[in-house]
Amino acid sequence: MKRNTHRIIAGTVLWIVLVFAITAAASAIEWSGQCGANITFEMNSDDVIVLTGYGPMDDFSENNSPFSKSTIVYKTKAIKGLIFENGITHIGTYSFSGASNLATIQFPADLKSIGKGAFSGCESLQSIALPNGTTYIGKDAFYNCYKLETALFSPNLETIGPNAFESCIILKKADLPASLKELGENAFYQCVQLQEVSVPEGITSLARGVFQKCYRVTKMTLPSTLTTIGQRALSEIKLLESLTIPDHVVTIADWAFAGNEALNNLVIPDSVTEIGQYAFSKCTGMTNITLSGSITKIPRSLFEGCTALGSIEIPEGVKSIDFLAFDGCSSLKEITIPNSVTSIPYETFRNCNNLTDVHYKGTEEEAAKLIRTLMDQTLKNATWHYEPQLVDLSAAEITVEGQVYTGKAIKPKLTVKVDGTELTPDTDYTVEYKNNKKVGVATVTVTGTGNYTGMAQATFKINPAEVKSPSVTAGKKKLTVKWKYDKKNDYDGYEIEYSLKKNFKNAKTVTIKKPKTTSTVIKSLKKGKTYYVRIRTWRKVSGKKYYSTWSKVMKKKVK
Repeated sequence: MKRNTHRIIAGTVLWIVLVFAITAAASAIEWSGQCGANITFEMNSDDVIVLTGYGPMDDFSENNSPFSKSTIVYKTKAIKGLIFENGITHIGTYSFSGASNLATIQFPADLKSIGKGAFSGCESLQSIALPNGTTYIGKDAFYNCYKLETALFSPNLETIGPNAFESCIILKKADLPASLKELGENAFYQCVQLQEVSVPEGITSLARGVFQKCYRVTKMTLPSTLTTIGQRALSEIKLLESLTIPDHVVTIADWAFAGNEALNNLVIPDSVTEIGQYAFSKCTGMTNITLSGSITKIPRSLFEGCTALGSIEIPEGVKSIDFLAFDGCSSLKEITIPNSVTSIPYETFRNCNNLTDVHYKGTEEEAAKLIRTLMDQTLKNATWHYEPQLVDLSAAEITVEGQVYTGKAIKPKLTVKVDGTELTPDTDYTVEYKNNKKVGVATVTVTGTGNYTGMAQATFKINPAEVKSPSVTAGKKKLTVKWKYDKKNDYDGYEIEYSLKKNFKNAKTVTIKKPKTTSTVIKSLKKGKTYYVRIRTWRKVSGKKYYSTWSKVMKKKVK
């Protein structure tokens, strides 16, 4: 009887312990379910959800995921952490949208993509570190993650979707990987604490608003592959003082740099053919800007409110300056306008009360035609300065004398005349020489400056230097001619003339083809006759002979 009693008691205790263990285990797992064909989740008492399985999570519509704040469980159990076990490749759209207490995420090593809005509104999330295999971050993925301070991207990331990090207002660092191919519009909109941006090579377009209102960026590097800067892409960056725009950029869209209060000394490369309206409006710190020489229009309100801009040059080729282009440029004192401009409408220079000088790149006659069409009174009342009509040098008369070889580059004095008027070097023209060192034909090119334009060319000869110290001695029916060899000279040989007449009528010639020869004998001469002798050097260039001047005439009577 006692043995049976003990058995009953032992069995009862074992049953109680088993029930307690089952109950305790059940309380540790407070919520579970499925969120993909092969993925399940469990939420423990620490409000951490652990997801296990493989493949992609399901995509959900907004506020319709199992973790959405519209569910009953979510209202009572706020998610504080997420652990994705390896094998999961995709985090579904809107999966954890609005999880306002979510602070930490452990991503799976196999993760490839994060869907649209997956973590939008996760206001307590402080940092993310994406695994190496992640290539895609969808639209709104981390939108309004107000406490996100650090984002470490995968080195293989290719796409950051539109608005992906919009309003991550304390995000300070976001090193974009070299693998990145696409940056969606507004991707980092209003990341007001972001301080440095380097857009990787390969990116060709900065989408609309991509870095708009990133107030504290002080350093920005753009890739050489960039061709388009979209609407408001770099607007309202308050602390950025300087920026290099790559010389492959073709288009700068509307409001692209609007409100950049510190930006100055900007150079728009000649690759840019189109600039949108308001592109530089309210750049209040800009005192100087160089515009592309390839644009044909200054669009509406381009520099509206640029209160520090003191002067500007409109490039050649611009045909029109649009309505309110310089409205409110209160420091603007002078502007240079090319004669290609044919249209300047009313109030283009409204509130430019200090504009006093217009430098017109054309004649007074051309300016008068433009002024007659002006409706802008500020511009009309300014003092206009004109350029004289430029004279073309192509028909200039260039006089230059022949020269003698010296072993150095020869730059002879020129006379340049246009319609009988002699021009002044350096003031009216510059000179360039070519092939002006060796014996032969040299070229001189004059290029107009100042009031002259175009160019003209002339040639001049460079002849060998004359023979040094020639002498003649008489012999029996012969003359011996001697001279010195000059190793610094540039010639191929010598030519000797001799005649019974001092004007060298009916002279005979001796040609010597070895430059190192220093004497020759002229034989079979008439006894007792007086001969006149002279010598010169020669050089053959491109089949043509060039001669030095003759030596002094030597007179000798033959024995």
